[in-house]
Order: sequence, then C-alpha cells, then structure tokens
Amino acid sequence: MSVFRSFLLMPVVALSFGMPAYAQQDAPAQPAADSTRTVGDETPSDEEIAFNERSAALGRRVLAVDEAMKSAARRAVLDPTGAKQELDDLQATFQAEMDAFIQDFLNFAATQFTALPEDELATKRKIAENRAAELSSLPQAMRDRAEAAARLPAPPQDGPPTN
Repeated sequence: MSVFRSFLLMPVVALSFGMPAYAQQDAPAQPAADSTRTVGDETPSDEEIAFNERSAALGRRVLAVDEAMKSAARRAVLDPTGAKQELDDLQATFQAEMDAFIQDFLNFAATQFTALPEDELATKRKIAENRAAELSSLPQAMRDRAEAAARLPAPPQDGPPTN
C-alpha cells in the first residue's frame, strides 16, 4: 500500500509546496501482469493502479484550479463582484470533485483494510479519516491562499529607477 499512500498525498503536497512539476508527471505505468505473484509482493493491484491514476489526475486538477483561483483573485481589483462569483463557482465545483474523490478514496481504503488484524485496522481507519479531512479542506485552503496572494503588492518591475 506504499504507492497508495504516496499518490494520495500528492495533491496536498503539490499545492502546499508549489510543485508544478507534479502536474507534468504522468500517471504511474501499469506493470505487466504477473501470474506468479506471492502474498508478500509489493506489486500494486489493478485497483491500486486505477486509484493511483485517479489520484494523479486529481493532483493535476488541484494545480489547474489553484491557478484559476489565483487569476480570479487578481481580477478582484477590477471586478470584485465578478471575481467573487468566479471564486465561489470554482470552489463549489472543486469541492464537489474533491468530495467524490474522498468517497472513492474511503471506498478504496476499505478494500485495502479487509485483511488487516483488528488492532491495525483501527489505526489505518483513523489515518484514512484524517487524510479525507485534509483533502476536504483543500478547496477552501486554496481559495484562502489565492485571495491572500492577490492582496500582496505587485513585485517591483525591473528597469532603471525613476527619480
């Protein structure tokens, strides 16, 4: 489940650390089918590969929505009402997408937890719930960040000083 964990965090990490290279990253390549798989193999299942691809797509979507929110927030100076409406629409649409992904994530996690011992199961469920909560708050955090960035003064222009 290590691949599962790493791809789940990519949308959050991509936004938090501003990693535009993640948006360029292709979904993980599907390994060739191997009929000799053993219980201890770390080869991801078809379900895990599919989930990782959805997670990678979400990471790219996070970056696109983040950029759209930043653009809308910058336009607020010229058209506050229009920009607010655009931000509202972007946030609502992305929140719905995120909620759908979270449900997909929780369903996938539940399938991964079926073989766990009871003591480990509670810990894994809590981790999944915490990650779901982090993801759920992402659209609002993105909006807050875009609005905060739009309030910053423009960077100085390169050129000769005018005295």
